[in-house]
Amino acid sequence: MGTFAWAALALALVLVLVGLSVVLYAKLSAGYPRKTRLVRVDLERGGGKELFVMVHGCAFGSRIFDDARKVIRATRADADLMLVDFPPPTSSNADPFEIAVELSDAINTQVVGSHYASVTLVCHCMGALVARKAFVYGCNQADDDPLWNSEAAEKDWVKRVDRFVLMAGTNRGFYPAPEKMGRIKLLYLKLGKVFNRLTGTARLFRSCERGQPFVANLRVQWIRTARERKAKGRHWPSVVQLLGTVDEVVGYEDHRDVTVSQDFIFVPVRGTDHASILDFRDPAYGGEREMKFRKAIEPGELHELRETYPPMPVGQDPDVEQVIFVLHGIRDIGEWIDELEVSLKEAYTRANGFGGPARIKIIKSSYGYFAMLPFLLYADRQRNVRWFMDEYTEVLARYPNAKKIDFVGHSNGTYVLASALQRYRTLRVDHVAFAGSVVPRDYDWRSRIDDGQVKAVRNYVGSIDVVVGIFPCFLELCGSRELGSAGFNGFTQQEGKDLEVKFIPGNHWCGIDPRNYSSIIDFLLRRVTTLDPGYYIKSQPTWAVLLSRLCWLVWIMIVLGVLVLGWWLGTGPWGWAALAVYIGLLLVILRTV
Repeated sequence: MGTFAWAALALALVLVLVGLSVVLYAKLSAGYPRKTRLVRVDLERGGGKELFVMVHGCAFGSRIFDDARKVIRATRADADLMLVDFPPPTSSNADPFEIAVELSDAINTQVVGSHYASVTLVCHCMGALVARKAFVYGCNQADDDPLWNSEAAEKDWVKRVDRFVLMAGTNRGFYPAPEKMGRIKLLYLKLGKVFNRLTGTARLFRSCERGQPFVANLRVQWIRTARERKAKGRHWPSVVQLLGTVDEVVGYEDHRDVTVSQDFIFVPVRGTDHASILDFRDPAYGGEREMKFRKAIEPGELHELRETYPPMPVGQDPDVEQVIFVLHGIRDIGEWIDELEVSLKEAYTRANGFGGPARIKIIKSSYGYFAMLPFLLYADRQRNVRWFMDEYTEVLARYPNAKKIDFVGHSNGTYVLASALQRYRTLRVDHVAFAGSVVPRDYDWRSRIDDGQVKAVRNYVGSIDVVVGIFPCFLELCGSRELGSAGFNGFTQQEGKDLEVKFIPGNHWCGIDPRNYSSIIDFLLRRVTTLDPGYYIKSQPTWAVLLSRLCWLVWIMIVLGVLVLGWWLGTGPWGWAALAVYIGLLLVILRTV
């Protein structure tokens, strides 16, 4: 071997060793430290009656509060400072739910039996999520904890919390804005995300992304807890959010759930991005950051801040009493939803008289056109589930007096709700109507109803819905717990069968045919189950049942057909070029059809 070859080999070995070292370090740091507790506390005593709890949310740990600590010490020398530290989110696999529980316990231990008259939480980035979660847990709102005891008393420390001061708090979860983030930083984040998924690291950080259960459950709990305490005349802390005008992670629209208490103050900070919000030494904007932080922590300054920065418009509509989500399926942009909306509003008007439509809201938000290939990919399906939970939270914030939240889903829309109910224990809907369902037959409706997430479900089963009877049915036969043939074969649990309709004459779209609207409307508006004897039938055609039972054979024939055609093209005169075009064409079709 020549000198160049040896040098190339040595370089390759070095790169491999470096790569293995990086992966090993990431793996080790993902589980470090894990002794007895995730939360570590460093207390700086001042001897006063105020406690400042500082919760970081980045790789710098509590050091990021160095400038803020100096400001607090300069203005409130006798205050106690509790610096909270937990594993850095950049690599850690720590459970954020555990961190929130431990933080709540740690603050309560410090407060119980103490002389503190007030507690102020200062939080940066995802520290805002952890601290707010600790607070709702302290209020005994932990319905996402299987061991939750709803009769337990709230913790003493929550009664003394005067305010939250959020420094670029990611209240809606981490979701970078490409238009504000440089290409290099965005590329770094994307590569880091791929690396973390491949190595199974940074689950803490990924748990704090928008739509993840930790974030979505918190947002729902915050809204419900604020309204419940307000209705009972209980104390609720003020929330001050300082946000940079060029923040590339948090947007102005990310605070709807935090504003529900009506004591939310939004303070913009010029020339400041997500990381620099706590840098008070910057020669250009450091003075403004420090000044606004001082006002946020001063007891007598909240009134001035409220006058200087009026409440953000939250777009609430207190007249709405019933909300109905209508969600379409795959290869569909939901054109039928407009027609169903008109029918629902007309029926609501007939039942409630003039002004009735103002009290009902049909949510027609769409996750966009969803083709066959994304439908078969778990990650793509879950992206829609996270989107739906984000929409659900926005609806809770926007319609504070809605007593009923119902759902109509077709095809993939049924999967979105069923999966969301399993992943998000805070999700609650009243009446659920499914058509063309792709949910497994043995879906656990019993647990959903027993846990109070659902009150009633009605599944409309198509007589010749072979789309469901062949494709999701085959996946169900292969052991899938995500997709199934409930839209063709029906549910097996009694709770799913009680109100089930077998059968509607027609194919995959028959459940959302206008002839079925009266049944859906009666179920959602009147809470009764009606059937038109002239429309529904008692059995499915033999050929459709046989085709569904032989779905495995249909799949084999389709796969063999695709492989044989590919082999024929690959051995033809154009060889690999024709095969490459063929594969590309298949992917395009699956992505668009």
